[in-house]
Amino acid sequence: MLVSVLAAVSAVLVVEALAQYGLNIAVMVTVSFILFSVMRFETKKRQVEQKVKQEDQKQKAEERQADQ
Repeated sequence: MLVSVLAAVSAVLVVEALAQYGLNIAVMVTVSFILFSVMRFETKKRQVEQKVKQEDQKQKAEERQADQ
């Protein structure tokens, strides 16, 4: 969550800085797309980590039941 918030704030700040310095729209769109891609990657990575964690917990619960 924190990474997504930081990436979003960074994206806004970078776009504002680019606009102030008068760089062209293509550069701003490219930077925004890169930052969006990074945010999307972080979100997917977090989802995969949560899924793996849930599967591990499920497996441990099944092992405990098998031991009893």
